[in-house]
Amino acid sequence: MTPSAKCESQLKPEEKETCNTQDCVPEIDENCKDKYYNCNVVVQARLCVYTYYKTACCVSCLRVANRQSGFLGRR
Repeated sequence: MTPSAKCESQLKPEEKETCNTQDCVPEIDENCKDKYYNCNVVVQARLCVYTYYKTACCVSCLRVANRQSGFLGRR
């Protein structure tokens, strides 16, 4: 995060823009459940990119996906 006074002027928008126009309440999928006790191993092995594991370890894989998407843009 940088104070606005230190931002490059050519990167600043000319007008104000709205952001976060959607509610921050996550949608709850009642079918999303971890079907295995060792889903933490699936996450550690980075297997959530595969549809099978994404479904079998839905809660764990979603948690990781949400964590990673939160880091995008924060550099």
